[in-house]
Amino acid sequence: MAITYTYDPGKLDVEGMDLMRLEIGDTFVDGGKKTCALCDEEYSAIISKHPDNWNNAKYACVCAIVNKLAFQNDYSSGGMSLSLSQRFTQWQELKKEMAAAYGGTVPVVAFNDNVGNATDSLHYFSFGMHDIMPGEEGA
Repeated sequence: MAITYTYDPGKLDVEGMDLMRLEIGDTFVDGGKKTCALCDEEYSAIISKHPDNWNNAKYACVCAIVNKLAFQNDYSSGGMSLSLSQRFTQWQELKKEMAAAYGGTVPVVAFNDNVGNATDSLHYFSFGMHDIMPGEEGA
């Protein structure tokens, strides 16, 4: 699968990858993976996971960027130095600002209320599975 890095300002009227790149500041696509935080496919995958909440999608994109950049280290050799941690710090600050904008809480995936006490074979755990039944030893 080819990895792509595109940005089309003509598509900013739709909540999609181009608008996401603009809103979080990842529009310099000419350098590809050297200048972009995420590729088109990563943005599209994250946005598709949050179809009804743009802010959750934006926060998830920033979290993915922070996680991706967390492993980059500063490097110095023979008078040359690269301060790769500066990118991480910038994105981490944006993540903190976004979390504060949510009122100190971050968006999370809602708990599935349909789990209940599953009796089908698809669920390993169920509510009360360790309760001792009447008539069993050790009661």
